[in-house]
Amino acid sequence: MFGMYAWNAGAVVGEIQQDIVALVCGAAVAALSGSCNKDKTAVEGAPSGFTVVDQPFGVMGRAGQVGGPGMLARVTLSTAPRIQVAAIDQWSLGTHAATYVTGAQDCSGLTSAAGSINIIANDAGLLIASSDWATWVAVGEVKRDGPALLGDAAAPGGFIVGSGGYTYMPRLKSPSAMGDVSNVSVTLASAFGTLSTASARNRAESLYLPMAPATLAYSSIPVGEIVGLVMVGGYGQGGDYVLDADGNTYQIVKYGYNTTIALPRA
Repeated sequence: MFGMYAWNAGAVVGEIQQDIVALVCGAAVAALSGSCNKDKTAVEGAPSGFTVVDQPFGVMGRAGQVGGPGMLARVTLSTAPRIQVAAIDQWSLGTHAATYVTGAQDCSGLTSAAGSINIIANDAGLLIASSDWATWVAVGEVKRDGPALLGDAAAPGGFIVGSGGYTYMPRLKSPSAMGDVSNVSVTLASAFGTLSTASARNRAESLYLPMAPATLAYSSIPVGEIVGLVMVGGYGQGGDYVLDADGNTYQIVKYGYNTTIALPRA
């Protein structure tokens, strides 16, 4: 799914939180709360595949690859107030808490005035971005064949990445000690190293932007390739989109100061 959620001036924090979960998980716009600006809220495309886990606490999830645990995301609002997203692992419906959780990252402007966010949700994960695409957060999953996950198909592979240039996993096997580590800072990079900042020519003499799979590493130890997310060379601004060779649309967002990444928009 691809769409926009808009809220009215004076919106209730809890209603925004629950509206976002409901909309991503397939609710009709008409069924959202009074805090939602329904005239400016709309979604299109196929269902996201996300389901509600604990709506009053902003938690939703999506089934992962075969044998994998999938991904869990939590939407909250800060005291600012701004919409935030965190990646979590092992959510308890009894205590309404996660065993493993990343820090929450901002993905909107202030909700104290009327505004909106952009939303993309599909098998590549969940992305929520401010109306101008300047601030965003994505939650996704690492492929099950990464070296840190090899031989353990059920190993947690969720991650969060944001426009501030920070990437974390809520849970990862420690490579140097027994057990897992929580809220792990990992490195996001192209599978093919630094990409050209200029466009390139193919054999048909057409210009294109170099694109490569995105990977994660922990303390220089490979974790694996990310599902759906790609690094993009050349030039692009947040909010732009690019097409791959098969005509699939990818949404561009800026990571840090000068790195461009994209994920499927459909």
